[in-house]
Amino acid sequence: MGDDLANNWGVNLCIPEKYGRSLRPTPEQKVVGSSEKSISSVLPSLLAVETNLFVFERVCICGSQANSWAIDDATDNNASLCLFAAGSYVAGDASALQSYSTSDFAPRDELALIMAPDDMMKQKCRTNTVPFPYFIPGVVSRQELMKYEDDCLEAIHIRLSWAKMRRTPYKAIFLELMLAGNGAVLSNRALVALSRLATFHNLCVIVDEIMTGGRTGQMFYLNKKPVSFQNVVTHITFGKWLKLGMIFMSKRWAEKRKELYPFTARGASTFLCADEAIAHWRTIKSCMKDVPLKREQVLKKLRLKEEDVWGEGLIIFGPTRRETLHGLKCRYLPTIHAYAPFEYINPSPQKLTSEAFRVHINKEIMSGTFDWILDTPLPEAGIESTDAERKLDAERLLDFSFIATLIKSCHNSDEETSEDWRSRCMPSKTNRTQGESALGRLMMSGFVAQTQVGKKRTRKWKLKNGFIAPWKVEDMDAALAIVL
Repeated sequence: MGDDLANNWGVNLCIPEKYGRSLRPTPEQKVVGSSEKSISSVLPSLLAVETNLFVFERVCICGSQANSWAIDDATDNNASLCLFAAGSYVAGDASALQSYSTSDFAPRDELALIMAPDDMMKQKCRTNTVPFPYFIPGVVSRQELMKYEDDCLEAIHIRLSWAKMRRTPYKAIFLELMLAGNGAVLSNRALVALSRLATFHNLCVIVDEIMTGGRTGQMFYLNKKPVSFQNVVTHITFGKWLKLGMIFMSKRWAEKRKELYPFTARGASTFLCADEAIAHWRTIKSCMKDVPLKREQVLKKLRLKEEDVWGEGLIIFGPTRRETLHGLKCRYLPTIHAYAPFEYINPSPQKLTSEAFRVHINKEIMSGTFDWILDTPLPEAGIESTDAERKLDAERLLDFSFIATLIKSCHNSDEETSEDWRSRCMPSKTNRTQGESALGRLMMSGFVAQTQVGKKRTRKWKLKNGFIAPWKVEDMDAALAIVL
């Protein structure tokens, strides 16, 4: 079996038995029993040089199940309390989480794009999807990117604040550092801002590395990101080339779980065999030095230059189509083995030039993201809805409008008087009662403090410090520190 640059949707990152290595562990390497507990005795030595922030948690049958377990762990088994980045591929067709995925094939199957809100089949999935400022490097100006990022961060903050105002706060947020279907990434500035937003709202952050893990020159792509963002990540999921799913947990979250659940059950009486996964891990680690060479070989085979493509390491996106594939014809996922023979590679150039193709994909991604920025994720009362359901929907809509207007119009409101922002947020006099009710719910959420001043005990309200734009970073240079 050769390298067709797709390798079963990225499952075959390494094929050691074809290149002088065996998947069968030596007696010294064998994981006795292969259960989570016995794997835990092997992985620390493998992880020691990779990260000092995370520990191995468990294995499961596939990457989709790893995502499902991480989401359940972060939300107390309630996936509706998790937000998903628009463009994410959350799980495969066999998973209940598949409906949360918002990644869909482009019209010509060259890559995957972001599904529009109106295409979502379930209203609850639409409510749980938020815009993230993904972009293709080398296309967007810095000024345009910063405006785009602030618009996305504001939309996320509105959604989180609205949920807290409704007394159903979200507990987690799920994202890919690089969208596996198109190679769009998040800037370091956006990741630092997201870390501040997660801290403000007390969120768990779940990072899906099912595709990026082991492919970007390091086992954890997260290691290349700002340390402030690394510190808020609670779960990392792996899959694909491991031939099973694997979950890593931050040491901080692991300690918190011990406090919350001090008594543990005896554990499962059956387990998955992870010998092959450990052997793959060791093989990938030993071949990591070959990643730049293999990338060079792939580009030469496709008759492309580095400036023609994007992505990182062994996740490559470019203008050359491979018509033999059913989808994602412009994504290349080579094996990690240098000098592995290529096969079934029949490249045909795009109609667009390399630069035009990159611009086209970036435009589609940002356009899809803006659709989610403008979306109002509120249910519409059906014909068969009861009066109570219609009343509740109206209240939810009022709260969303109230919190959105407040955040959008009060960027420097920490020192504003109550009349400054209340006059902008309160509805017309005919709905004054409902407006006062919305203000009461806002106060109960902890975003507003009421104070009494003057002899007449005049009521005034002050917004919580940092509430309007908690993602703003004063010392960006310090915040962008990266652990290499």
